[in-house]
Amino acid sequence: MVFKGYIPADIRASVFQLRQNTDMSIRQIAKVCGISPASATRVLKVGIQRRLHCCRRSGRPKKLSARQERILMRNLLKLRNENPGFSVKDLMTECGVSLREVSERTVSRLLQRNGYFYLQTRKKGLLTKSDLCERVRFAKLINTVYGPDVWTKQIAFYLDGVSFAFKTNPLEAARAPKARIWRKLGEGLSFGCTAKGRKEGTGGKLVKLFVGITYNEGVVLCEPYEHLSGASFAAFIEKHFNPTFTKANKNGSRLWVQDNDPSQSSRLAKNAMKNCNCDTSLIALPCRSPDLSPPENFFHLVRCKLKKDALRLNITKETYQEFKERVIRTIYSIPVENINKIIASMPDRLDAIIDKNGCRTKY
Repeated sequence: MVFKGYIPADIRASVFQLRQNTDMSIRQIAKVCGISPASATRVLKVGIQRRLHCCRRSGRPKKLSARQERILMRNLLKLRNENPGFSVKDLMTECGVSLREVSERTVSRLLQRNGYFYLQTRKKGLLTKSDLCERVRFAKLINTVYGPDVWTKQIAFYLDGVSFAFKTNPLEAARAPKARIWRKLGEGLSFGCTAKGRKEGTGGKLVKLFVGITYNEGVVLCEPYEHLSGASFAAFIEKHFNPTFTKANKNGSRLWVQDNDPSQSSRLAKNAMKNCNCDTSLIALPCRSPDLSPPENFFHLVRCKLKKDALRLNITKETYQEFKERVIRTIYSIPVENINKIIASMPDRLDAIIDKNGCRTKY
Protein backbone atom coordinates (compact mmCIF):
# COMPACT_ATOMS: atom_id res chain seq x y z
CA MET A 1 0.00 0.00 0.00
CA VAL A 2 1.38 3.40 -1.06
CA PHE A 3 1.56 6.07 1.61
CA LYS A 4 -0.47 9.18 0.56
CA GLY A 5 -0.14 11.34 3.62
CA TYR A 6 0.24 15.13 3.63
CA ILE A 7 3.58 16.49 2.43
CA PRO A 8 4.41 20.05 3.63
CA ALA A 9 4.59 22.82 1.05
CA ASP A 10 8.26 23.57 1.71
CA ILE A 11 9.22 19.94 0.97
CA ARG A 12 7.14 19.95 -2.23
CA ALA A 13 8.87 23.16 -3.31
CA SER A 14 12.27 21.63 -2.61
CA VAL A 15 11.39 18.61 -4.75
CA PHE A 16 10.46 20.83 -7.73
CA GLN A 17 13.52 23.02 -7.32
CA LEU A 18 15.95 20.09 -7.20
CA ARG A 19 14.28 18.42 -10.16
CA GLN A 20 14.47 21.55 -12.35
CA ASN A 21 17.88 22.91 -11.32
CA THR A 22 19.95 19.72 -10.79
CA ASP A 23 20.64 16.39 -12.46
CA MET A 24 19.71 14.41 -9.34
CA SER A 25 17.59 11.30 -9.71
CA ILE A 26 14.23 10.79 -8.01
CA ARG A 27 15.86 8.55 -5.38
CA GLN A 28 18.54 11.14 -4.60
CA ILE A 29 15.94 13.95 -4.37
CA ALA A 30 13.82 11.83 -2.01
CA LYS A 31 16.83 11.15 0.21
CA VAL A 32 17.75 14.87 0.41
CA CYS A 33 14.15 15.92 1.20
CA GLY A 34 13.55 13.14 3.70
CA ILE A 35 10.68 11.43 1.87
CA SER A 36 10.27 8.19 -0.02
CA PRO A 37 10.94 7.93 -3.76
CA ALA A 38 7.24 7.16 -4.27
CA SER A 39 6.25 10.36 -2.47
CA ALA A 40 8.72 12.39 -4.55
CA THR A 41 7.31 10.88 -7.73
CA ARG A 42 3.77 11.67 -6.59
CA VAL A 43 4.67 15.32 -5.83
CA LEU A 44 6.16 15.80 -9.29
CA LYS A 45 3.25 14.03 -11.03
CA VAL A 46 0.53 16.02 -9.25
CA GLY A 47 2.36 19.30 -9.95
CA ILE A 48 2.63 18.57 -13.66
CA GLN A 49 -1.08 17.68 -13.85
CA ARG A 50 -2.07 20.92 -12.12
CA ARG A 51 0.03 22.98 -14.51
CA LEU A 52 -1.49 21.27 -17.51
CA HIS A 53 -4.99 21.77 -16.11
CA CYS A 54 -4.40 25.53 -15.59
CA CYS A 55 -3.16 25.97 -19.13
CA ARG A 56 -5.96 23.92 -20.68
CA ARG A 57 -9.13 25.88 -21.64
CA SER A 58 -12.42 24.09 -21.12
CA GLY A 59 -15.28 24.32 -23.63
CA ARG A 60 -15.29 25.08 -27.33
CA PRO A 61 -12.45 27.06 -28.92
CA LYS A 62 -12.97 30.81 -29.36
CA LYS A 63 -14.47 31.89 -32.68
CA LEU A 64 -12.82 35.32 -32.56
CA SER A 65 -9.05 35.71 -32.42
CA ALA A 66 -7.43 38.34 -30.21
CA ARG A 67 -6.63 40.39 -33.31
CA GLN A 68 -10.25 40.30 -34.52
CA GLU A 69 -11.47 41.41 -31.09
CA ARG A 70 -9.11 44.39 -31.16
CA ILE A 71 -10.25 45.34 -34.66
CA LEU A 72 -13.93 45.14 -33.70
CA MET A 73 -13.53 47.30 -30.59
CA ARG A 74 -11.40 49.85 -32.45
CA ASN A 75 -13.85 50.17 -35.35
CA LEU A 76 -16.88 50.40 -33.05
CA LEU A 77 -16.00 53.98 -32.06
CA LYS A 78 -15.10 54.91 -35.63
CA LEU A 79 -18.35 53.54 -37.05
CA ARG A 80 -20.40 55.17 -34.29
CA ASN A 81 -19.14 58.62 -35.31
CA GLU A 82 -19.94 57.96 -38.97
CA ASN A 83 -23.22 56.07 -38.59
CA PRO A 84 -24.54 55.94 -35.00
CA GLY A 85 -27.39 53.57 -35.88
CA PHE A 86 -25.16 50.74 -37.07
CA SER A 87 -25.96 47.11 -36.34
CA VAL A 88 -23.68 44.25 -35.30
CA LYS A 89 -23.81 43.01 -38.88
CA ASP A 90 -22.59 46.41 -40.14
CA LEU A 91 -19.72 46.32 -37.64
CA MET A 92 -18.69 42.84 -38.76
CA THR A 93 -18.78 43.87 -42.42
CA GLU A 94 -16.68 46.95 -41.68
CA CYS A 95 -14.07 44.84 -39.88
CA GLY A 96 -14.00 42.03 -42.44
CA VAL A 97 -15.31 39.37 -40.03
CA SER A 98 -17.05 36.60 -41.97
CA LEU A 99 -20.70 35.95 -41.06
CA ARG A 100 -20.21 32.30 -42.03
CA GLU A 101 -17.51 31.74 -39.43
CA VAL A 102 -18.70 34.04 -36.61
CA SER A 103 -22.30 34.67 -35.58
CA GLU A 104 -23.74 38.08 -34.68
CA ARG A 105 -24.46 36.76 -31.20
CA THR A 106 -20.76 36.09 -30.62
CA VAL A 107 -19.87 39.70 -31.51
CA SER A 108 -22.73 41.01 -29.33
CA ARG A 109 -21.31 39.10 -26.37
CA LEU A 110 -17.89 40.61 -27.05
CA LEU A 111 -19.35 44.13 -26.98
CA GLN A 112 -21.24 43.41 -23.77
CA ARG A 113 -18.12 42.04 -22.07
CA ASN A 114 -16.44 45.36 -22.87
CA GLY A 115 -19.30 47.37 -21.36
CA TYR A 116 -21.28 48.22 -24.52
CA PHE A 117 -25.02 47.60 -24.62
CA TYR A 118 -27.75 48.19 -27.21
CA LEU A 119 -29.42 51.13 -25.45
CA GLN A 120 -31.94 53.74 -26.51
CA THR A 121 -30.57 56.94 -28.03
CA ARG A 122 -31.22 60.37 -26.56
CA LYS A 123 -33.07 62.71 -28.91
CA LYS A 124 -30.82 65.77 -28.87
CA GLY A 125 -29.66 68.19 -31.55
CA LEU A 126 -26.18 67.53 -32.90
CA LEU A 127 -23.78 70.19 -31.60
CA THR A 128 -20.93 71.80 -33.53
CA LYS A 129 -17.86 73.52 -32.10
CA SER A 130 -19.44 76.94 -32.67
CA ASP A 131 -22.53 75.76 -30.79
CA LEU A 132 -20.39 74.81 -27.80
CA CYS A 133 -18.79 78.26 -27.71
CA GLU A 134 -22.16 79.98 -28.05
CA ARG A 135 -23.65 77.96 -25.21
CA VAL A 136 -20.79 78.85 -22.86
CA ARG A 137 -21.00 82.52 -23.89
CA PHE A 138 -24.74 82.57 -23.22
CA ALA A 139 -24.39 80.94 -19.79
CA LYS A 140 -21.68 83.39 -18.69
CA LEU A 141 -23.64 86.36 -20.04
CA ILE A 142 -26.80 85.44 -18.15
CA ASN A 143 -24.86 84.93 -14.92
CA THR A 144 -23.22 88.34 -15.38
CA VAL A 145 -26.17 90.49 -16.52
CA TYR A 146 -28.98 88.83 -14.56
CA GLY A 147 -29.13 87.36 -11.09
CA PRO A 148 -30.19 83.79 -10.25
CA ASP A 149 -33.79 84.98 -9.60
CA VAL A 150 -34.35 86.03 -13.20
CA TRP A 151 -35.80 82.63 -14.11
CA THR A 152 -38.43 82.57 -11.37
CA LYS A 153 -39.25 86.25 -10.68
CA GLN A 154 -38.36 88.38 -13.72
CA ILE A 155 -39.27 86.18 -16.70
CA ALA A 156 -43.02 86.37 -17.28
CA PHE A 157 -43.30 83.16 -19.30
CA TYR A 158 -41.37 80.64 -21.42
CA LEU A 159 -42.83 80.13 -24.89
CA ASP A 160 -42.16 77.29 -27.31
CA GLY A 161 -43.91 75.49 -30.14
CA VAL A 162 -44.48 71.75 -30.03
CA SER A 163 -45.87 69.08 -32.34
CA PHE A 164 -47.55 65.83 -31.32
CA ALA A 165 -47.89 63.15 -34.01
CA PHE A 166 -51.39 61.73 -34.41
CA LYS A 167 -51.67 57.93 -34.57
CA THR A 168 -54.93 56.11 -35.22
CA ASN A 169 -53.82 53.37 -32.80
CA PRO A 170 -52.11 55.06 -29.80
CA LEU A 171 -51.63 51.74 -28.00
CA GLU A 172 -49.61 50.28 -30.87
CA ALA A 173 -47.53 53.47 -31.14
CA ALA A 174 -46.81 53.41 -27.40
CA ARG A 175 -45.54 49.84 -27.64
CA ALA A 176 -43.32 50.50 -30.68
CA PRO A 177 -39.56 50.09 -30.02
CA LYS A 178 -37.37 53.19 -29.92
CA ALA A 179 -34.12 53.87 -31.77
CA ARG A 180 -31.11 52.22 -30.13
CA ILE A 181 -27.33 52.40 -30.34
CA TRP A 182 -24.33 50.46 -29.03
CA ARG A 183 -23.00 52.54 -26.14
CA LYS A 184 -21.92 52.33 -22.52
CA LEU A 185 -24.28 53.17 -19.68
CA GLY A 186 -22.69 56.55 -18.99
CA GLU A 187 -22.45 57.67 -22.63
CA GLY A 188 -26.04 58.78 -23.18
CA LEU A 189 -25.06 62.40 -23.89
CA SER A 190 -21.63 61.78 -25.46
CA PHE A 191 -20.79 62.77 -29.03
CA GLY A 192 -22.07 60.19 -31.48
CA CYS A 193 -24.54 58.70 -28.98
CA THR A 194 -27.42 61.11 -29.56
CA ALA A 195 -29.96 61.04 -32.35
CA LYS A 196 -31.24 64.17 -34.06
CA GLY A 197 -34.88 64.84 -33.22
CA ARG A 198 -37.42 65.94 -35.80
CA LYS A 199 -39.48 69.09 -35.31
CA GLU A 200 -42.19 67.88 -37.65
CA GLY A 201 -42.75 64.62 -35.78
CA THR A 202 -42.73 61.01 -36.94
CA GLY A 203 -45.27 61.17 -39.74
CA GLY A 204 -49.02 61.60 -40.12
CA LYS A 205 -51.12 64.56 -39.01
CA LEU A 206 -49.72 66.75 -36.29
CA VAL A 207 -51.22 68.65 -33.39
CA LYS A 208 -49.23 71.90 -33.38
CA LEU A 209 -49.40 74.07 -30.29
CA PHE A 210 -47.81 77.15 -28.80
CA VAL A 211 -47.38 76.56 -25.08
CA GLY A 212 -46.32 79.06 -22.44
CA ILE A 213 -45.37 78.13 -18.88
CA THR A 214 -44.35 80.26 -15.92
CA TYR A 215 -43.20 79.90 -12.34
CA ASN A 216 -45.99 79.51 -9.74
CA GLU A 217 -48.76 79.80 -12.37
CA GLY A 218 -48.09 76.70 -14.50
CA VAL A 219 -49.51 76.72 -18.03
CA VAL A 220 -50.60 80.23 -19.04
CA LEU A 221 -50.91 79.68 -22.79
CA CYS A 222 -51.89 76.72 -24.99
CA GLU A 223 -53.02 77.67 -28.47
CA PRO A 224 -53.03 75.60 -31.69
CA TYR A 225 -51.52 76.86 -34.93
CA GLU A 226 -51.32 75.57 -38.50
CA HIS A 227 -48.40 77.31 -40.20
CA LEU A 228 -45.55 79.29 -38.67
CA SER A 229 -44.04 82.33 -40.34
CA GLY A 230 -43.04 85.84 -39.38
CA ALA A 231 -46.47 87.23 -40.28
CA SER A 232 -48.42 84.48 -38.49
CA PHE A 233 -46.30 84.77 -35.36
CA ALA A 234 -46.71 88.56 -35.35
CA ALA A 235 -50.49 88.08 -35.46
CA PHE A 236 -50.18 85.53 -32.64
CA ILE A 237 -48.27 88.05 -30.51
CA GLU A 238 -50.87 90.78 -31.02
CA LYS A 239 -53.68 88.44 -30.06
CA HIS A 240 -52.27 86.45 -27.12
CA PHE A 241 -49.29 88.19 -25.52
CA ASN A 242 -51.07 90.84 -23.44
CA PRO A 243 -53.47 88.30 -21.82
CA THR A 244 -50.55 85.94 -21.25
CA PHE A 245 -48.46 88.58 -19.48
CA THR A 246 -51.47 89.27 -17.25
CA LYS A 247 -51.90 85.57 -16.40
CA ALA A 248 -48.18 85.22 -15.64
CA ASN A 249 -48.59 87.69 -12.75
CA LYS A 250 -44.94 88.79 -12.57
CA ASN A 251 -45.47 92.36 -11.28
CA GLY A 252 -45.72 93.88 -14.74
CA SER A 253 -42.62 92.17 -16.16
CA ARG A 254 -42.62 92.02 -19.99
CA LEU A 255 -39.61 89.71 -20.27
CA TRP A 256 -40.09 86.34 -21.94
CA VAL A 257 -37.90 83.55 -23.35
CA GLN A 258 -37.89 82.19 -26.88
CA ASP A 259 -35.90 79.40 -28.57
CA ASN A 260 -34.41 81.54 -31.38
CA ASP A 261 -36.78 80.31 -34.08
CA PRO A 262 -36.41 82.38 -37.31
CA SER A 263 -40.10 83.32 -37.30
CA GLN A 264 -39.73 84.70 -33.78
CA SER A 265 -36.68 86.74 -34.82
CA SER A 266 -38.29 88.24 -37.93
CA ARG A 267 -38.84 91.97 -38.37
CA LEU A 268 -42.63 91.59 -38.28
CA ALA A 269 -42.43 89.67 -34.99
CA LYS A 270 -40.11 92.25 -33.44
CA ASN A 271 -42.47 95.09 -34.43
CA ALA A 272 -45.37 93.19 -32.87
CA MET A 273 -43.33 92.79 -29.67
CA LYS A 274 -42.75 96.56 -29.53
CA ASN A 275 -46.47 97.18 -29.94
CA CYS A 276 -47.08 94.86 -26.94
CA ASN A 277 -44.42 96.69 -24.90
CA CYS A 278 -42.28 93.57 -24.57
CA ASP A 279 -38.91 93.97 -22.88
CA THR A 280 -36.27 94.81 -25.47
CA SER A 281 -33.71 92.68 -23.63
CA LEU A 282 -35.35 89.50 -24.90
CA ILE A 283 -33.61 86.31 -23.77
CA ALA A 284 -33.05 84.15 -26.87
CA LEU A 285 -31.70 80.67 -26.15
CA PRO A 286 -28.76 79.30 -28.20
CA CYS A 287 -29.54 77.02 -31.11
CA ARG A 288 -29.86 73.27 -30.46
CA SER A 289 -30.02 73.77 -26.70
CA PRO A 290 -33.08 71.91 -25.38
CA ASP A 291 -31.32 71.50 -22.03
CA LEU A 292 -31.66 75.29 -21.60
CA SER A 293 -35.36 75.38 -22.50
CA PRO A 294 -37.76 74.51 -19.65
CA PRO A 295 -40.67 73.89 -22.09
CA GLU A 296 -38.71 70.99 -23.59
CA ASN A 297 -38.69 69.22 -20.21
CA PHE A 298 -42.36 70.06 -19.83
CA PHE A 299 -43.16 68.53 -23.25
CA HIS A 300 -41.29 65.39 -22.22
CA LEU A 301 -43.60 65.03 -19.21
CA VAL A 302 -46.61 65.49 -21.49
CA ARG A 303 -45.43 62.86 -23.97
CA CYS A 304 -44.73 60.38 -21.18
CA LYS A 305 -48.21 60.90 -19.75
CA LEU A 306 -49.82 60.50 -23.19
CA LYS A 307 -47.97 57.21 -23.65
CA LYS A 308 -48.91 55.95 -20.17
CA ASP A 309 -52.55 56.89 -20.71
CA ALA A 310 -52.61 54.99 -24.00
CA LEU A 311 -51.28 51.89 -22.23
CA ARG A 312 -53.40 52.28 -19.09
CA LEU A 313 -56.68 53.03 -20.90
CA ASN A 314 -55.94 50.60 -23.76
CA ILE A 315 -56.69 53.23 -26.42
CA THR A 316 -56.69 51.28 -29.68
CA LYS A 317 -58.69 53.76 -31.78
CA GLU A 318 -58.81 57.54 -31.67
CA THR A 319 -59.82 60.32 -34.04
CA TYR A 320 -57.67 63.37 -34.70
CA GLN A 321 -60.01 65.64 -32.77
CA GLU A 322 -60.08 63.26 -29.80
CA PHE A 323 -56.29 63.12 -29.80
CA LYS A 324 -56.04 66.92 -29.97
CA GLU A 325 -58.39 67.31 -27.00
CA ARG A 326 -56.46 64.66 -25.05
CA VAL A 327 -53.16 66.47 -25.69
CA ILE A 328 -54.51 69.84 -24.51
CA ARG A 329 -56.13 68.21 -21.49
CA THR A 330 -52.84 66.50 -20.61
CA ILE A 331 -50.90 69.77 -20.93
CA TYR A 332 -53.15 71.47 -18.39
CA SER A 333 -53.02 68.44 -16.08
CA ILE A 334 -49.28 68.66 -15.36
CA PRO A 335 -48.92 69.84 -11.72
CA VAL A 336 -47.58 73.34 -11.10
CA GLU A 337 -45.02 71.87 -8.69
CA ASN A 338 -43.40 69.96 -11.54
CA ILE A 339 -43.18 73.10 -13.66
CA ASN A 340 -41.69 75.06 -10.76
CA LYS A 341 -39.05 72.38 -10.27
CA ILE A 342 -38.07 72.55 -13.95
CA ILE A 343 -37.75 76.35 -14.00
CA ALA A 344 -35.93 76.52 -10.64
CA SER A 345 -33.16 74.27 -12.05
CA MET A 346 -32.03 76.88 -14.62
CA PRO A 347 -29.10 78.28 -12.54
CA ASP A 348 -27.76 74.74 -12.13
CA ARG A 349 -28.07 74.18 -15.88
CA LEU A 350 -25.97 77.23 -16.67
CA ASP A 351 -23.29 76.15 -14.21
CA ALA A 352 -23.25 72.65 -15.73
CA ILE A 353 -22.79 74.04 -19.25
CA ILE A 354 -19.87 76.21 -18.13
CA ASP A 355 -18.26 73.28 -16.30
CA LYS A 356 -18.62 71.03 -19.38
CA ASN A 357 -17.41 73.68 -21.87
CA GLY A 358 -20.75 73.75 -23.66
CA CYS A 359 -21.30 69.99 -23.95
CA ARG A 360 -24.61 68.27 -23.25
CA THR A 361 -25.87 68.21 -19.70
CA LYS A 362 -28.13 65.75 -17.89
CA TYR A 363 -31.06 68.16 -18.30
